[in-house]
Amino acid sequence: SLMSFASPGYLALLVLAPIVAAAYLALARWRRGAARRFAPAREDVLGAGVSARLRAARAALVVLAIAAIAVALARPQLGEEHIVIEQSGADVVIALDVSRSMFADDLAPNRLEVAQQETLDLLDRLREHRLAFVIFGGNALLRSPLTTDVSPLRALVASAPNDSALLVPGSDLGAAVRAATLALEAGDAESQAIVLITDGEDHDGDALDAAQEAASRGILLFTAGFGTDEGAPVPDIDSETGLPVPPTVVEGIEPLITRRDQELLRLMAAATPGGRYVSGEELTSLAEPIEALERTTFASERQDVPVERFQWLVVAALVLLAGEQLLPERRLEGWAFMRRLRLAPRAVAPLALLALVFVAASCASEAGDLVEEGNDAYGSARFGEALDAYQRAGAQEPGRAEPPFNAGLALHRLERYNEAVLETLRSLPIDDPELASRAHYNLGNHYVELERLEEAFASYRRALVLDPGNRDAKFNLELVLRLMDEPGVEGSPDGGRPDDDGEPDDDDGAGGGDPGDAAGAAQRALAEALGVVDEDLTVDEALRALQLAQELNRLLPLQEGRRSSGDPGQPNY
Repeated sequence: SLMSFASPGYLALLVLAPIVAAAYLALARWRRGAARRFAPAREDVLGAGVSARLRAARAALVVLAIAAIAVALARPQLGEEHIVIEQSGADVVIALDVSRSMFADDLAPNRLEVAQQETLDLLDRLREHRLAFVIFGGNALLRSPLTTDVSPLRALVASAPNDSALLVPGSDLGAAVRAATLALEAGDAESQAIVLITDGEDHDGDALDAAQEAASRGILLFTAGFGTDEGAPVPDIDSETGLPVPPTVVEGIEPLITRRDQELLRLMAAATPGGRYVSGEELTSLAEPIEALERTTFASERQDVPVERFQWLVVAALVLLAGEQLLPERRLEGWAFMRRLRLAPRAVAPLALLALVFVAASCASEAGDLVEEGNDAYGSARFGEALDAYQRAGAQEPGRAEPPFNAGLALHRLERYNEAVLETLRSLPIDDPELASRAHYNLGNHYVELERLEEAFASYRRALVLDPGNRDAKFNLELVLRLMDEPGVEGSPDGGRPDDDGEPDDDDGAGGGDPGDAAGAAQRALAEALGVVDEDLTVDEALRALQLAQELNRLLPLQEGRRSSGDPGQPNY
């Protein structure tokens, strides 16, 4: 493969090499001129023992070293190495209605365009799952079988209006559900789901039967209704352009009005236990119940990562600079040459130290870039993308603590708590007691979600042993202990648990959450809940306090050079 550069802008530093070479030539000329001016008659005597060739060789070594460093800074990449990342999730079919009624303009610019954008946003939230895509009108057509690659699905969603010409006129929700069910037969995931995106119009009348058939196969059905209850006229479709046009007005005949049928979509979703109906603008919220489904490992993705080759150039530059230090300008006798060799380590040592620092920083740069990429995705609530970046960073540099630490946070937000426990454990041991305390605190939060209260208690206690000032751990420890002591309580009941959103409570009461009215309101509510902490808390009071803490405290993932003010537990990598 051809060589590429990760930071090609540094190649501009190559211009320094000819500049330095020209400077050496100018210096040599100045020396000769100065010798003639100072003592013309003794020029040969003053230059005795000085070798022009040795001086030129030393200059050449420096010039070559500068060129090598410039290329090394550009981070040349040659060849590839393979990284295997396992992918797990559910099998999900997205079924999009492209019938004529979806071109109605009761949503601007029309229902279908709004549905397309919401579908694209949903795809971004479901990147970890295996997805298929179906379009339907009077019949249904599978446009993409189950795949882990979201990119072609996005293109198919974008072209859906044009692809409506492939279907017969009408709207058959039953055909859409059956086509999606057939697509799921190719999958082997423990959890399977269909997301039906439509205005709810059904001309065949067997939509509920199809939903019940899907339920009998263990398939969940989620429905999303686009349109309004008031409705809008059904547009005509231009036969030449395929674009919607206003309906033909016939005197004395009212135009056909299409309305969203929420009742039918609710009944279809209710036919499958765990199904859900949402209005169109809430389509992306379906990512949450899908993420909560039991996951199956169904793919091992092999990523080809370019191999950095700058290290050899750094070594070459070091050798060249060391050679320049060892090479004399004058011809030396044996004893003088040996004395120069004895002094050489003192001159070379700083160069070696500089090279080692450069190599270490550059080796960490790629993993650091991936961590930063993951942090950006995490901050934008794209937790699947964040997890992928953290896992790639961990594969690049297995001994680094923050990739598995952050991966644990992302998995918590994705409600994959067992995996979150494993990733957080991988970040241990950590030498810094505060950072280790934070990791054990996170473990406690994962265990609470898994209703493993004894392990949660042990993790919170370990966090306090490592950092007695971790007040979050102390608070959660006391609440979990009360839950364990409550008669008949075997685990954390549904409702409120530490860090329902997968982020540990890193706030110490000094404002670790985002500023704003919402954070202020949550902080006031938490203060009221904590006002009874010296009294006997009921289970409901304890869970309410935990839920308020979750709303207030937002632990961002680790990134280099960062420490939140007032947060002693967040690692400063």
